[in-house]
Amino acid sequence: MEFQARRLKAALLGRGQRDRARQEAAVLRKRVEELTASPTALKQALEEAQKRLDALLGELEALKREQGEVEALRKEKETLLARAARWERAERLRERLPEPFPLEAFFRMLFVPYPDLGATPEARLLALAEGYRTLLQGKAHPMLSLTNRDLLSGEPEGIVLFGVERLLLDLAEGPLPRWLKTHAWLAEAFLTREKLSSPREEA
Repeated sequence: MEFQARRLKAALLGRGQRDRARQEAAVLRKRVEELTASPTALKQALEEAQKRLDALLGELEALKREQGEVEALRKEKETLLARAARWERAERLRERLPEPFPLEAFFRMLFVPYPDLGATPEARLLALAEGYRTLLQGKAHPMLSLTNRDLLSGEPEGIVLFGVERLLLDLAEGPLPRWLKTHAWLAEAFLTREKLSSPREEA
């Protein structure tokens, strides 16, 4: 009787251990499934993220190209507007000539509107002298912006001066003729004279 009781107790203990073992095995199987499923899910999520990133990079590249095209169009517009302004200025200069000049002349000769160089005789004469000096030196000067210099290709073959009579009146009405006769002017001119040469005079 005692022997049977021990067998029964052992059987009950063995069954409990088996049940616990089965439960632990089930938990472990579930954990293994989760662990094996996680890399697959992560891989899918990573692939989707990569696809989205590629799409965003493509959109960004397209935006950059569009921005480059817009910038190129803006520069082209500015160039065309500047060219139109130059042509308008050249056309206004040509309208002031007593006889029509051929259009090609505006690419070969410098047209200087003397009356537009300043509001006073002093301002006009100074602008003319300084502007011509900077022209010979190959530099920029506000006076030259009133001319057709930006239409020229290379050095001008000649110079056309509008308003020569205004220039002569400025000289006649001003003190320059008297200064030219004074010793002080001659001495200062000798000390400050800059040796300039014109390609038109050398020819």
